[in-house]
Amino acid sequence: MPGATRKLGQPSVSSTVPAVKALVVGVLALFAFSACSDNQSDAKVDFEFVVDLSSRQTDARRFDRDGQATTGALVLDGKGRGTAGDVGVVVWGLFNYRNAAGEFAISVELDFGDGNTLYAYANAGRTTVSDAGAHLEATLAIVGGTGKFEGRRGEVTWAADRAVTVGSPLVATFRGRFDAD
Repeated sequence: MPGATRKLGQPSVSSTVPAVKALVVGVLALFAFSACSDNQSDAKVDFEFVVDLSSRQTDARRFDRDGQATTGALVLDGKGRGTAGDVGVVVWGLFNYRNAAGEFAISVELDFGDGNTLYAYANAGRTTVSDAGAHLEATLAIVGGTGKFEGRRGEVTWAADRAVTVGSPLVATFRGRFDAD
C-alpha cells in the first residue's frame, strides 16, 4: 500500500495474501474431500430373492350378511434363494378384506442363517384381486436384526401373487436395501 508504514517484522499485505489464499483453498479442499469420501455410514447393501410362501396358520372371520367381508390373521413361511443366498422367511399378517381384497399389516423375519436375521414391518399393505388371482404389495421398514444385521435400518418392497382364496400359497419377491454399517 503506497504511503503506508509498517514496523520491522510485520508482514506486508502483499506477502499475506498468498498465505490466506492457500489457507482458504486448503479448507475448501478438506470440506470437498470429506463430502466426497466413502463414508461407511452412508454405504448400502442391496438384496433380492424370490420365495414360495405357504400358510402355516390362518384364522379368519366373515362378519357381514353376504359373507364377503373377512378379517383375521395368518402365518406364512417358506424358503427362498437370491442375491444374498438362501433365506428362510416367516410372515405374520393381519388382514381386513372384502371379496378377498383390501388392506393388511405384516411383520417379516428374513433368516439368512448363522444367527443373521433381518426384521421388517409394514402397516399399509394392499391386496388387489382380478380373475387371474390376487396381487399383494407392501413397503416394509427394516427395524433391526441379529448377528451381522444388528441395528440395521432400511427398506424392503414386497410383491406377491396368490390364488384368490385367502391363505393360498404365495410366490413373493423381496427387494431390499439396508445400511451397511
